[in-house]
Amino acid sequence: MAWRTVRVARPLIATLPVVGLASNAENRRFAASQAVPAASPKDGAFVAPLSVFLRRGAPVACEVRGQATQEHDYMDIIASLQRENARLKAHSDDLEDRLKEKAHIYRIVITGGPCAGKTTAMTSIRSRLEKVGWRVFIVPEAATLLFHNGARFHDFLAQGEPGVIHFQTQLASLQMKLEDTMYDMAMSTGEKSVLLCDRGTMDGKAYCSPPAWALVLDGLGQSESQLRDRRYDCVVHLVTAAQGAEEFYTLTQAEGGVATARTETPEEAKAQDERTSQAWIGHEHLYIIDNTKNFRHKLERALDRVCKNIGEGVTGHMLRKIALPHMTSEEIALAAAKNGVTCRVFLCATTYVNPTTRIRMRSNPDHHGTSFYLQTFREDPVKKRFRRAREKLIDSREYMLRLKEAHATDNRTVEKELVCFQWGDCVYEVNVFTWPEKACILEVEAESHDAPIAIPPFLRSEDAREVTTDKKYETQAIATRAIMLE
Repeated sequence: MAWRTVRVARPLIATLPVVGLASNAENRRFAASQAVPAASPKDGAFVAPLSVFLRRGAPVACEVRGQATQEHDYMDIIASLQRENARLKAHSDDLEDRLKEKAHIYRIVITGGPCAGKTTAMTSIRSRLEKVGWRVFIVPEAATLLFHNGARFHDFLAQGEPGVIHFQTQLASLQMKLEDTMYDMAMSTGEKSVLLCDRGTMDGKAYCSPPAWALVLDGLGQSESQLRDRRYDCVVHLVTAAQGAEEFYTLTQAEGGVATARTETPEEAKAQDERTSQAWIGHEHLYIIDNTKNFRHKLERALDRVCKNIGEGVTGHMLRKIALPHMTSEEIALAAAKNGVTCRVFLCATTYVNPTTRIRMRSNPDHHGTSFYLQTFREDPVKKRFRRAREKLIDSREYMLRLKEAHATDNRTVEKELVCFQWGDCVYEVNVFTWPEKACILEVEAESHDAPIAIPPFLRSEDAREVTTDKKYETQAIATRAIMLE
């Protein structure tokens, strides 16, 4: 009987019985203890599962022997090895993801208007997160560091717009350096950590004219998408007390333990608050916390939003969905503009890799400023529904690898346009689908499952109905319908 030998060298992964050659006496003895009798073994050879050597970590050369048959027999062997490789690679990727998850550092921006409670909120959030095992790093406000150490904004203001541009560019550079330094320190711990940033790089937009802000971005060598979407996981905007809690608005502030004078009148504070929140519109996770009820409730709501984005359990608020008559993104933006509301439109693509993992790509309408996200879900044992457990920013390479994995299992990508705007003290997002059917789904964060939701008057609200719990409107269900229509 003739034999044909196919030689395969490490790092091939397999669990088929093989004839192996031990690299040294110790490995030979170890392998021999795991071996089974071989047909016509060579001197010093044995038959054992290749996984024995891989577990031991020894250098291995191996031979897979098969009776001389038709070529497709060898193709079956190769296919079997490829399937096993794919399985073990998936397991390896899962372990790698878990390791990365432990080391992932979340960047959270706490911003808002004058006298909004940012300092108190950051102290409260830090205390609560540390109690549940998070390392928390505070990134101080760059402007406060400058102003408390001799810098004066009026020095630059006196130079006109060129002075403002120079100041805001230097300020943003310092803010980014502080954030990056604290991020590196958090990474060095190897522990799950949160960076709480006292304001963020986009706050400067609220103090510039549009042309001046464009020059600031040019000076930084950054795009707005890079500063807004790719640096931060979550933005919590606290509304000034001058809006809804006027009796608590004061001209005295405490920054870094130092009492200083605030110069904004209540009307100026409200205008500044509006400009600041507008600067962040379009961020994937922007939450506006108003002055409903009392200050303690305000702090609790801010903490809940942070906990939701880092994967900690939350109660109360939830994402609500309202089905509206179909409108195009252009129609929505035009109708909003007539009501004095500015919209930002994004292109989004969502792909499920498996039932508990999905990837998202979001870009500007011209396909620039793209951001990539990985979301994981877990099943609610009571409601028997999957709820998002965690989300993190990923790079384009990881996105493409995940996308390839998804398409290999016939999972399809669902594309939509996303229209974002602020109405009152809420951030709204309208999901505009054109395939597999035309649909408009309004999404808004509500304080509970039954809290009243105000639909902006410029949206078509006839026949509007809530579909929060209707699985037909979940992205995965839409993707399934798209596959059926292909």
